[in-house]
Amino acid sequence: DFEDAVFEHCVFAGAILKLSSFNGCTFRQCDLQGVKFEITSFHQCRFPDSRLSYLDFSDTDLAQCDFSGAIMESCSFYQTKAGEQFVKKPWNLSGCVFKDVDLTSSIFDHCRMKGVSFEGSNLTRALFEKCELDGAYFDRADLSGVNYSDCRIKNCVLDLNGFIALGNARGFVMSGEGNTT
Repeated sequence: DFEDAVFEHCVFAGAILKLSSFNGCTFRQCDLQGVKFEITSFHQCRFPDSRLSYLDFSDTDLAQCDFSGAIMESCSFYQTKAGEQFVKKPWNLSGCVFKDVDLTSSIFDHCRMKGVSFEGSNLTRALFEKCELDGAYFDRADLSGVNYSDCRIKNCVLDLNGFIALGNARGFVMSGEGNTT
C-alpha cells in the first residue's frame, strides 16, 4: 500500500499491479501503458502528463482521481467481475477529472459520472454505454464521433460545438434544469 507517494518519470509498462492500493499518490510523467491491474485501487491520485493508453480499468477502483494532461487512448472503464461470473455492474467515476486528456476511442460502460470533468479533452470515437453523466463538464471537449448508448445526460456544461456534436449523436436522454446549454 502506498500513501502520498510521488512517482516521477517511472516506467511501469507491462507490470502487474495486484492487490495494490494507492491513496493520494502522484504519478508525474509516468508510463503505465500495458499495466495489468488486479484488484487495484487509486483514491485521490493524480496522473499529470502520464501515458495510460490501452489500459483496462475493469479490475480497479478509481475514486476522485485527476487525470489532467494524461494520454489515455483506447482505455476501458467498466467493471465486469462479480464473483466467478462476468457480469457488468455500475461503476462510480464520480468526481474524477479528465481535463485536457486524450481519451480517443475509450469505452465508458455502466459508469456513474456525476460531476466528472472532460474539459478540453479529446473524446473522438469514445463510447458511453448506459452511463449517468449528471453534471458532467464537457467545455472545449472534442465530441466528434462519440457514441452514446442508453445514457442519461443531465445538467451538463457544453460549449456550442459540443452541443452540436451531442445533438448529432444517438442513444441518450437529455434533460436539464437551470442553465444547461
